[in-house]
Amino acid sequence: MSNIIYVTKDNFKEQVLESSKPVIVDFWAQWCAPCKAMNPILEELSQSIDTIQIAKVDVGDQENGYPLATEFGVRGVPTFIVFNDGQPINTHVGAMDQNQIKQFIDESIEKIN
Repeated sequence: MSNIIYVTKDNFKEQVLESSKPVIVDFWAQWCAPCKAMNPILEELSQSIDTIQIAKVDVGDQENGYPLATEFGVRGVPTFIVFNDGQPINTHVGAMDQNQIKQFIDESIEKIN
């Protein structure tokens, strides 16, 4: 069972900015092959990591996702932004393998602590 949440401009504040724990947001698009390649990695991580919430924003959704991508300066997909206490604290642009994304998450958690 997936623990990934799908967010839009309507629930982004509640689900990401007001989250009680850090959130890594995957800004992705349905037409993006590297984004699709990240899906099984994120699904697996969502079941094994409890220090961070995984969220996804579809930037191809002109009404609900694109405004968030614009607000946070996303220029390419996939882009991963880690938020803590309502603030972006770490960003990575481009696909990653499982070890790379784990390292990115660990680095982000270290910045918080």
